[in-house]
Amino acid sequence: NLGRGQLPRPEVVTATALATGRHDSRWVEVRGIVRSAAAASPTSPTGRGLSVQLRSEGKDLLLVVDNYAPASTNLVDAEVAVRGVAAGVFSWQRQLLEPVVAVESDANIEVTRPPPPLDSLPVKTIQSLFRYAPDGFPEHRVRLQGQLLGRQAGRWLAVRDATSGLLVESPGSEDLAAGDEIELIGFPEMREHTLWLVKPIVRKLGNGPPAAPIVSSVTNAFRHPCELHRIEGTLVGPPRPGEGSW
Repeated sequence: NLGRGQLPRPEVVTATALATGRHDSRWVEVRGIVRSAAAASPTSPTGRGLSVQLRSEGKDLLLVVDNYAPASTNLVDAEVAVRGVAAGVFSWQRQLLEPVVAVESDANIEVTRPPPPLDSLPVKTIQSLFRYAPDGFPEHRVRLQGQLLGRQAGRWLAVRDATSGLLVESPGSEDLAAGDEIELIGFPEMREHTLWLVKPIVRKLGNGPPAAPIVSSVTNAFRHPCELHRIEGTLVGPPRPGEGSW
């Protein structure tokens, strides 16, 4: 041991740059929005520490924090600057499957903008999330209210308000039924031309009658994918293989 040195100035990078692998094993700084923070599961790449998903310029990045306080799990929707060592999950063929930043402790996570209180978020309409905005597609959490059209436990919820509809990742434990009025707080995300709300908080506001289906067509159903449709037609082939899919 020749003494304690001083770390170099970190390279400021993005999730996209880390995915190239050229920053591997370097001291880096990455900025973004925390989308989730929880103790790493035994099946995670490291099997320990705090697992943080960071959205950095439109890309997701995994951070693994070795030493942390419980308060660090309350960083969801905060804007942060993180310093750590660029690493990754590699295949046996030495292919970079997923970039990772190894962070020594939560002291290396600087909160540049704390998350706002959930009840301070304005209630937005679903249709407003589809519209073009000069500042880009929203990356922070949004707050919505609407009616539950249907659900598949553990997979998705279909919700609509007076303007439009969307699909919601389902936590799987909510006690909900079609027709319920609910509030959702989560991150909007486009998937195959359909709007989703991911990593949501789901609150039940009240009960309501199930929505009446709209007499529709296949063409109209594709134009309005998050609506309850009633379609009549002729079955021209057997069901496709899968989880009961037609």
